[in-house]
Amino acid sequence: MSRTDSPTPTWLRQLRLAGIVLPVAAIILFHSAQMARDGGADLVIGILSVLGVIAFGITMFVLLGHGYRVIEHQNRELAGTNAILTAVARHDPQSAILDRVRAHLVELLDADDTIINLASGHPLSGSTPTGHSQQPSMSAVGTAPVVLRGATIGTIHVFRDREMQNREQRLLETAADMVSLAVAQAGVLEQERHTARVDELDRIARELHDSLAQVLGTLHLRLRAIPDPIGAHAAQVRDEVDALGDLCHSAYQDVREAITGLRSLTVSEESFTQALASYASHYSRLGGPETVLEFDGEEPDLDPASRLHLMRMVQEALTNTRKHADAKRVVIKIYDDAEGQHVVVEDDGRGFDPEVGRRESDGYGLQTMRERSILIGAHLDVQSTPGTGTRVSTRLPHHETGTM
Repeated sequence: MSRTDSPTPTWLRQLRLAGIVLPVAAIILFHSAQMARDGGADLVIGILSVLGVIAFGITMFVLLGHGYRVIEHQNRELAGTNAILTAVARHDPQSAILDRVRAHLVELLDADDTIINLASGHPLSGSTPTGHSQQPSMSAVGTAPVVLRGATIGTIHVFRDREMQNREQRLLETAADMVSLAVAQAGVLEQERHTARVDELDRIARELHDSLAQVLGTLHLRLRAIPDPIGAHAAQVRDEVDALGDLCHSAYQDVREAITGLRSLTVSEESFTQALASYASHYSRLGGPETVLEFDGEEPDLDPASRLHLMRMVQEALTNTRKHADAKRVVIKIYDDAEGQHVVVEDDGRGFDPEVGRRESDGYGLQTMRERSILIGAHLDVQSTPGTGTRVSTRLPHHETGTM
């Protein structure tokens, strides 16, 4: 009996016993009565009848037992499938869904192990194997592709010591379809979250434009329109008014830059490089240094969340350049190499000591960029020394295959 076979239930054993013993007992009683009346002429017929009934009963109950095992196996298949689909519908964690699929296959296919590989960049991909501590020593006897919208995004491998049957291969392919469904569902949820974030950013941008930006712009104009004071403290008053006007203008630039940055994150029809080029153009017009975009390579393959974080990192670097670097020119570079895709913001400003900046209040922007880089699995490198400019580089690794 294999690991997946359950013991024969008591009711089936009792039915098997009754289905053979009762007909045999009836035949024996019938022929005994007839022999007592007619003599022993029908003994051979009686024995053959008994043997025939026994053979017939055994055959029928072998078929009945096989049918029961098939139905019981199908019931377990349906129960496992229902549990997986329920987990998908409940939006269970990705690891829980994949673990259910693996356990489902290991049980029903009598497998030593099952491995699910998904290409990185998909919502359910990962890099840590679950359910085993090392790769199985035997070769995979069954493989099924995980296909989403016509593209193969992963595979499922079954490891055991015997070949797969057609029925088992179909079960494996059904499991691959369920993994594909889970990936699609996770993608839909991520898109919904991204849409909600974009809507909120657009709302904040509108509120900033309609309130704070208008107030700061009006206040700056009114301060500049104040006539020159007279009296003993006229020069001091004029200097104070001019200083307040400069502060309002600086705050207005910050708000306008924030609005432009938020708007650039809500235009989903543009590619990342197009959105970055548009933002760089606005950034220069809003008082930043001359900014150019150099693009050499493929368009970065970013999911919505990674695109948002990476764009905010570039915007933070440009804001720091405008406020602190006193730079004349900024270059944004996007290129590929063996290590991954790079997005670099480089200026010709006065530079700074990164260690000192990390300890002081103006290091908050750098800390935020580091936190965002961790969220998207990127590597952030800040290179700067006083008097030599600053180079902020973000490296996104090439896609790899995750194993579950």
